[in-house]
Amino acid sequence: MPTLTFDLDHDYNSGPELHQALVHVRVFTKDGLPLSFQALLDTGASFCSFNKDVAELLGIDDIESGVPRRIAAADVDEGSGDHEIMYLHDVEIEFLGHKMNVPIGFVPTWPSGTQNLLGMKGFFESMQAAFLHRERRFLVTFL
Repeated sequence: MPTLTFDLDHDYNSGPELHQALVHVRVFTKDGLPLSFQALLDTGASFCSFNKDVAELLGIDDIESGVPRRIAAADVDEGSGDHEIMYLHDVEIEFLGHKMNVPIGFVPTWPSGTQNLLGMKGFFESMQAAFLHRERRFLVTFL
């Protein structure tokens, strides 16, 4: 049986009734200034996506200047045609002291205040990770 070891052990405890892995992440503006945000670790999300209001704070004046990508919520039937367009922008972030560049998507039609998500592309693919959710712990080694 293989054994995995991890460099970091992060406690994301936000109470016994909240079954979400909410963490803090630093996101850097085009001028290199760090801004702190809360985000959800979401292994079901293909891409990172952030509240559209964050784009302006980062210095992204035109969300639609990013790379367009059709997306749908997990509960939407692929053939339904009920999709949104996300615009991906390369953004530098820092999580648990590790900096990385990830594509972050912004959806102009989503309401302000939408939950920030850290997804697979660029984020989870840059690490070896495990959840011990009962203990509200996230184990990680950056690759």
